[in-house]
Amino acid sequence: MSSGGNNSIGSPGIDNTTLSQISGTALPSAIVEVYINNAAACSNAPCQGRTFLGTATANVSGSWVLSAPFSNTVDVGDEITATARDGSGNTSAFSSCATVATAPTCNYTDSLTLVALYNSTGGPNWTNSTNWLVPGQPIGTWFGVTVNGQGCVRNLYLNSNNMTGSIPDELGTLQSLERLRLTANQLNGPIPITLGDLQNALEIRLNVNGLSGSIPQNLETSKISFFWICGQII
Repeated sequence: MSSGGNNSIGSPGIDNTTLSQISGTALPSAIVEVYINNAAACSNAPCQGRTFLGTATANVSGSWVLSAPFSNTVDVGDEITATARDGSGNTSAFSSCATVATAPTCNYTDSLTLVALYNSTGGPNWTNSTNWLVPGQPIGTWFGVTVNGQGCVRNLYLNSNNMTGSIPDELGTLQSLERLRLTANQLNGPIPITLGDLQNALEIRLNVNGLSGSIPQNLETSKISFFWICGQII
């Protein structure tokens, strides 16, 4: 794929770059070509691919993954960029660069959790889903999400947002989460026991929903200072 393509579709996003896996988001079903960046070019944007690493296909949710072995050697500190092509042959410019780390970042793992929440609670029908799952948009720009200095999810405010379905177990993996507010939606099913794993949580609000069952014991004994369910458990 030539540098820049016809620039008629958005560039893919790169969320996770390790020695064993590179992944991100793009238009659903897009073909993503991944490269080690030409460092000289990137110092004077836009970025430009130099060494081809492989091709991945985005799934229906827009997520793509390229796993080792790659077509060429990748080292810690290499900068990775990518381009995308849709089914009509339209291509994107090269993406912003992401530096190869030794392990997945919280920004990457938290993004997977947010995708699980979106898919489990009727995301396409939310009242406001601005930037959710939009290729190239970092999770800190997604409606209702705030992140800390490391790019990890700190707060999740999705009150009165027409959320339906059940709260996914994956929500308990947001280890930097301090405040979770899902009040006044149409959520059903049990409260996941995994919410008790939120070691940094200060506040959880799940009231005015149709949740069932009992409050998990590990939540009752956790350090959360404000847990509001307001008698909505059936």
